[in-house]
Parts: sequence; C-alpha cells; structure tokens
Amino acid sequence: MPTHDDQQRNDQLRKQRLEAIGYAIAVRRERKNLSQAQLARMLGYTGHAHLSRIESGKKAPSLEKLFEIADILEVDVSRFFDDV
Repeated sequence: MPTHDDQQRNDQLRKQRLEAIGYAIAVRRERKNLSQAQLARMLGYTGHAHLSRIESGKKAPSLEKLFEIADILEVDVSRFFDDV
C-alpha cells in the first residue's frame, strides 16, 4: 500500500510532468506566432483561461485536445513529451 510520502512524490512528479507538457505547448504555440487567445479560439474555448491553465501545468488537457493542439501547431503529439 502506498505511503503518504509515496503519494506526495507521485503528486509532485505529476505536477512536474504537466508543467513540462504545458511549457512544450506554449513554446510551440509561440513558434507559430499564435497568442493564447488565438489558439484557444481554434480549440473551441470561449476564452484563453483554460489554455493558460494547461500551459502553466495547472490543468491536464484531455487526450483528444492534446491531439487537436498538435494538429493545429503542426507537430507530432509526442513532441509534447520530449522533456517529461
């Protein structure tokens, strides 16, 4: 059975992974000269707050959205995991 320390380590690792994925999305978005608001609209979001939370690692994108983001940014989805 996992201990409290194990859970804390897992939570920290998950947070670091989400931050790395979010950073990778932000870098590739900026390389395409897209603002958060522009990409958010392309993804069907009404504002950029949700995308901001994804890029900052505070929210995990769904697998479907991750593939959609990759398509819009014209990168293979695996590129988001290079530094994870």
